[in-house]
Amino acid sequence: MNIHVIQIYRYDLPLARPLPIGGSRSLANRSGLILELIDDSGSVGLGEIAPLPGSSRETLEEAEQAAIFLAERIRGAEIPLGLETMTSGFEDWIGELGLPPSVRCGFEAAVLGLIALQQGVPLERLLCDEPLRAIAINGLLSGTAEEVLASAFALAQRNYPAMKLKVGSRPLAEDIDLVKKVSHAIPPGVALRLDANRAWNYDTAIAFAAGIQDCAIEYIEEPINDPTELGAFMEETDLPVALDESLVEAPELITSTDPWLDAVVLKPTFLGGFENTIKLARLAIDLGITPVISAAFESGVGLCALAALAAAVDLHGDTAMGLDTQDWFAETLLRSRLVVLDGHLSLRQVGDAGQSVDWKKLTEVYRV
Repeated sequence: MNIHVIQIYRYDLPLARPLPIGGSRSLANRSGLILELIDDSGSVGLGEIAPLPGSSRETLEEAEQAAIFLAERIRGAEIPLGLETMTSGFEDWIGELGLPPSVRCGFEAAVLGLIALQQGVPLERLLCDEPLRAIAINGLLSGTAEEVLASAFALAQRNYPAMKLKVGSRPLAEDIDLVKKVSHAIPPGVALRLDANRAWNYDTAIAFAAGIQDCAIEYIEEPINDPTELGAFMEETDLPVALDESLVEAPELITSTDPWLDAVVLKPTFLGGFENTIKLARLAIDLGITPVISAAFESGVGLCALAALAAAVDLHGDTAMGLDTQDWFAETLLRSRLVVLDGHLSLRQVGDAGQSVDWKKLTEVYRV
């Protein structure tokens, strides 16, 4: 199978509400690229390249130039055999090109899509012999304290199995009070996850942990701005901890943190693709650490691919994945939105939606 045609499109989608991206900055629109690969039989594979301002190392302009560079290098190339094993096939093929993480992520998704079509299986089935048919979804809580509590109630009514609340941007006492209120408001059996985004120093994180000691939480992401202090924090507080952005900078933390982490939040757009993400997920599972596949506010195209990846990674079917980002978009690239029913996303729905791109919302920027 050879890559016959490569097209790159850009999208600019309005958001339903401003998306905070650090400090006082926020996004009113989400922009990205869609990479379309067409093989010599006419089959099409799509991948999304969507660096997130404030989080990604590369800008969208840098990603576009890297995608064009990649296209010029691989047009007409034969797709190597065995890439779907997710060992080192992509690294051996394109690793020397030094692509930005988001570009490699979109390219891998598009290639894997082509391979899945060739083999006549959905993407999740390509990546795993027995993927899930539906994945549990972790709902996002945001806004004022009143809005957070209202969202928690609404998500509970829709049977979401887990909810995630950002902490660290409010005064410490307000954060503690809000966590207590949410913890007491959600039904038993619904997991509460917290994410501090490395907002605190060690002493502040310790004070926060003491303030919520009576609250049941599944884990807190990135509680400290210095990850070398995580071990001491966990020993002193006995609070379950997960890592996210620190793994992008130092993936070795997954094995060097003592005691072991409780979870790792894996975002392929930041980690540099599906292959790197699955390697980390497999390592986490071997260590007894829960891998949570998470979105970086990609469009529906990227979200479909991430859902397939999540269905292949979750071995037990009880891990709520961080893919509840659709409601941030006022418009979607898909003709119909993905629907979360009873807190789960059906993979059959994902497969159908992945074929329903609204091409009118895309602008071609490159073709070869």
